Amino acid sequence: MAGAVTNTSYVLAANDLIRIELYKEPDLTTETRVDQDGTVSLPLVKTVKVGGRSVAEAREVIRQLYEKDYLVAAHVNIVLVQSSQTNKVAEVAKPKLRFMIFGEVKKPGNIEIPDGEKLDIVRAIAMADGFTGLANKRSVTVNRKGEPKPLDVDVQALIQDPKARPFEVRPGDVISVRQTIF
Repeated sequence: MAGAVTNTSYVLAANDLIRIELYKEPDLTTETRVDQDGTVSLPLVKTVKVGGRSVAEAREVIRQLYEKDYLVAAHVNIVLVQSSQTNKVAEVAKPKLRFMIFGEVKKPGNIEIPDGEKLDIVRAIAMADGFTGLANKRSVTVNRKGEPKPLDVDVQALIQDPKARPFEVRPGDVISVRQTIF
């Protein structure tokens, strides 16, 4: 996906230049101007009214149209390339900081670290919708760039002891939650 920031509450207007991207569907990426009647033309779904809608609302309408007949789970991103109101090209944002978590968590994958926030491992696991019932909470492995060997974290102890020093998750960390051995 692109690196420009778009305020999701920004209301789209005629002559705004926008880029509509669908995750893992590069052939459907479209950069277009909003027509005077507030519409844009998109592959497969044809004409969509986005003018007068916030970016978040337009994203939802487009998602529903693609999911109706074409895609199972459409992840739509709308980037404001140029605003008709300011006639300025949108500034490119710094890349998002992420970590990866997999294994015995409910939603494994790449997770974005909120801008300007420090993130501890307990919250990182919560962002992955928590442990599964088979998770070994006493031995969570963190692979970190620059560390010669993986770090082993007892997350259960961190949860139980409010005075314990939190384990900070850093961008690029790969967190592995193994199964507990019965």
